Amino acid sequence: MGVALTHANLVRELNELNWGTLEALARAIDAKSHWTAGHSERVTKMGLKIGRALRLPQKEMDVIHRAGLLHDIGKLGTPRDILDKKEKLTNKEEKIMREHTHMGVRILEPIAAYADVIPIVLHHHEHFNGEGYPEGLAGKAISLGGRIFAVADSFDALTSDRPYRQALNREYAIEMIKQGSGKQYDPEIVQAFLEVMAQEERGGEA
Repeated sequence: MGVALTHANLVRELNELNWGTLEALARAIDAKSHWTAGHSERVTKMGLKIGRALRLPQKEMDVIHRAGLLHDIGKLGTPRDILDKKEKLTNKEEKIMREHTHMGVRILEPIAAYADVIPIVLHHHEHFNGEGYPEGLAGKAISLGGRIFAVADSFDALTSDRPYRQALNREYAIEMIKQGSGKQYDPEIVQAFLEVMAQEERGGEA
């Protein structure tokens, strides 16, 4: 019994170290630009809330948790002058920016434990109607996590200051997500997101 308890404690401690390391890495990613401070952690929290609204099993929630913290890891390879640019990006700069999804995959590929995170890192800028990037996937061809983070990532981007615009108010951002249902976003995920927003409005924790 004592050996079993010691083993259980070690597993728990290693798991806590793992999450702590991921959170530290997320902060390092976001530190690339002061405009994105806290972005990965906020997006992760929203992704988890949406996952709970969808009643995902714990195994999938753990994947969502890891993927949220790592979804922008490819931006470590994006030049800071592009991340911080106030003017509209040129076509060349836009192409470089979009490379962060593939760069994220290249960074994570050697780590077998994160194989289930890779599709989400790759897909979080895909659009439900097939007009996103990097592969132009549509509908359920996009990973569930990719569809969740398409919404969570957009909401945080809309409600945060960016070099090219000030943060939008919460209500306007929610309306933009609603208008994107069936186009940029999966309607099922939008509905779960709206449930989260409604619960927060009522003062509850989603």
